[in-house]
Amino acid sequence: MRNLICYFSATGNTSRAVALIVKELEKAGQKVESLRIAPGVQAPRDLGSFDRLIIAFPTLAWNPPVMVKRFLRRLPSGKRPAGGLRAAVIAVDGGGCGPAPAAAARILARRGFDVGLTARAGYAENWVQVGLGPKSGEEAELKAEKGDEMALAFAEKLIDLRRERYEVSVPFAFLGNGLAFLFGIFGRRFLGKLYFADSDCTGCGLCEKTCPVGTITMGKGKDSRPSWKLTCEDCGRCINVCPKRAINVSILYGAVQLTLIVSLATTGIGAFNAFVRPDLAAILAPAIGAASFIAIDIVILILAHAVCIGPLDWTVFRWIRGIPGINRAFTLTYSKGFYRYIAKGFVPKK
Repeated sequence: MRNLICYFSATGNTSRAVALIVKELEKAGQKVESLRIAPGVQAPRDLGSFDRLIIAFPTLAWNPPVMVKRFLRRLPSGKRPAGGLRAAVIAVDGGGCGPAPAAAARILARRGFDVGLTARAGYAENWVQVGLGPKSGEEAELKAEKGDEMALAFAEKLIDLRRERYEVSVPFAFLGNGLAFLFGIFGRRFLGKLYFADSDCTGCGLCEKTCPVGTITMGKGKDSRPSWKLTCEDCGRCINVCPKRAINVSILYGAVQLTLIVSLATTGIGAFNAFVRPDLAAILAPAIGAASFIAIDIVILILAHAVCIGPLDWTVFRWIRGIPGINRAFTLTYSKGFYRYIAKGFVPKK
């Protein structure tokens, strides 16, 4: 059997799991080709030479990363005269993957693939941004060993052609997919904007060189520090790979942004309710009107969020960050002492 395994790894957990899976498949006499998912990378146009497609990825907000979902949607058709091309999915997580395997399986099914196996493998968490990472290398390795066992079990099922789905309850799936939708549009961008480099930054540019989506750019001059664009996946690579622990979460920036978002949204909703809603309420049926007003409130909140992390960030906050004293205030953080996690032997690549 000839397999194509496509994967993305932020800090090395998925890469480690994939290496184990490949080794087991090859031990069983199967052929395996690996493809690292990255922006601009596409699978071979003709998948006819493969007997099975395997997808592996880290879980972000209980779903595949946005870049992985884009890759899956652009895959060549998996339809075959005798049925869809076999496919399998493994989601790597640091404490639960939610509906992530099912989300990837749905996209593959729409592309005509026959997804017979979905699973998860639990490794050490890399979400240092919120303090969920391991406390030490020993703790990380213990969790990695358990994850390895799950990856090996997945490989065994692949070899045996087992058909098995990892599922969560319907309410959990609904919650997880809703969270993933919000994370994909807003959350990852907002969280990416919370990253700041403090005075320990040497300007080495490692974060920029290894960012999987190219969202980090280094400033110019002697005091060059990184900044994050709106394309951030919030995969956690930059904060974990920095050799000086210089990348951290800005408490002040987060507080100011949240205050501005709430203030703008409240003002916009208040203005709408005062000047527009009465006229609309008079011509719309009560049920339709109530649903419409909720939708409009959500749109106003979305616009407020977009204005704050977009134009305001590019203009006002960029100027403010250039003022030395204020810039130091923006580097106030709670994450400086958190343990950074990169899987053993993993070398990040763009």
